[in-house]
Amino acid sequence: MKLKYDEDYTNTFHSTGIEPWILGYLKSKESLGRVLDVGCGLGFSALLLKLYLGNYEQLVGVDLSSEKISKVKRLNLYDELHVANIQDFNPKIKFDTLMALEVLHGLQAEVLTTIESFVKEKGSIILALPSLPKGMSVEDLIKRGYDVYRYLLRGLILVDLKRYEIHLAGHSTFLKMIKFILTVLKPLLRITGSLKRGYLLAFKQDKHEKVPLKALSALISKDHMFSLTLFSFNSHLEARKRIASVNGSTGFIYKAEGINS
Repeated sequence: MKLKYDEDYTNTFHSTGIEPWILGYLKSKESLGRVLDVGCGLGFSALLLKLYLGNYEQLVGVDLSSEKISKVKRLNLYDELHVANIQDFNPKIKFDTLMALEVLHGLQAEVLTTIESFVKEKGSIILALPSLPKGMSVEDLIKRGYDVYRYLLRGLILVDLKRYEIHLAGHSTFLKMIKFILTVLKPLLRITGSLKRGYLLAFKQDKHEKVPLKALSALISKDHMFSLTLFSFNSHLEARKRIASVNGSTGFIYKAEGINS
């Protein structure tokens, strides 16, 4: 699988993070078909899919929190919303694409088998994992057909944990220097497995599907490099505006997510 960093998203919303890599992957597909957003929360992923990408047929969200589902329902982002423990969720029709962003960490490894059963045989799965599910290793993910990447420097760098190929968000001197250092350290990193501990992105798709693997040819200026160190502020601001339109205030909602107003 070839990674593509979505420069359009970076320039429009905010710099670096998991989103440009995920969206670079999703934009390579003509259609995402029926999409399931596992642990949809307050609909941030739906904002990106509906307002930025739009290349899907139906968007379904599921979350354990009835309060969150109640609030996100008023945003009209999803075609369907369900309150359910993901292990008890039983969709009647399988999905073409499944996203589980920052929801599986801390759960048992069996939950991955559960969500995989929701996806069609030639479907795609995108995982963002601050930590692995309990009882699962990077090797387990790779054996299950996932391309697994270690997320470094807030998305400026991803390292393929099977081939140890290094992917950059741009072509700045700084990033090239970091790539050189990681390349020199590659034998040590393989032996110690140190990159297998930490934030991971994992993608699974039909083995016969060809996804363009063309590195981003973005030139990042010194001024832009400074912006690449900032948090994902503008995208959260857009989400807050949408939520405020139905809630009247964003403070309560985002404190529930660990983000103070």
